[in-house]
Amino acid sequence: MVSKARETRRKNQQFAEKSNTPAPRNKPQQLAKANLYEHPIQFLLGKPGCGKTHAAISLAWDLLCEGKCNRIIVTRPVVACGGEQIGHLPGDLSEKMSPWLAPILDCLTVIIGDRKNAESVMKNFEFLPMAHVRGRSFLAGTVAIVDEIQNLTAEQLYAYMTRYCDGSYMFLCGDPSQSDLRGGSEHIVRIANRCQEHGVSVTVPFNDVLPIRSKRLEGMSKAFAQARTDL
Repeated sequence: MVSKARETRRKNQQFAEKSNTPAPRNKPQQLAKANLYEHPIQFLLGKPGCGKTHAAISLAWDLLCEGKCNRIIVTRPVVACGGEQIGHLPGDLSEKMSPWLAPILDCLTVIIGDRKNAESVMKNFEFLPMAHVRGRSFLAGTVAIVDEIQNLTAEQLYAYMTRYCDGSYMFLCGDPSQSDLRGGSEHIVRIANRCQEHGVSVTVPFNDVLPIRSKRLEGMSKAFAQARTDL
């Protein structure tokens, strides 16, 4: 009898054969892929719309199809934009967290090319809230992705990164200019730089490339940066 895990791998392979996995769309995405085996922990930092989360999901998908990954853990800080209160969300954990997983599903749909197949592949994903991180270990064969790290405190990021085990992969994505934390997110860049100095990780900057999501984002970023200095 075929095990459930083996059947899942078989289905993923079928999806991979049918899909046309897009090649990296800019130099940072190319660099992240080139770094994969030598640097399994990567900070993907930069401005919005340049493919940071897409790069992380694409690398996880590649590892899954190659049989080098047996589970994908995704964490996104449960922080509403601008501190907006979202109130009580009904349902179980997966239903409560579905709004935070939607960007991951969007990326996977682009990579695989089919929404229904992407939803099936999402069964390989585990959403791990930050509140449940302590005590966990990201064992060999795990891909851990934490998105929107600009909304993590230094203590939360430390708690997350120290779950890493040899043989696993970790991608930490974020835009330090878009933090919803009261104290800002300057600590993210400092931590990434120190981790690179100590040989823990590498940082792939996504600042000096044009946005993928929309060409208008470049103008938006410049306009808002200038407007902030006018205040």
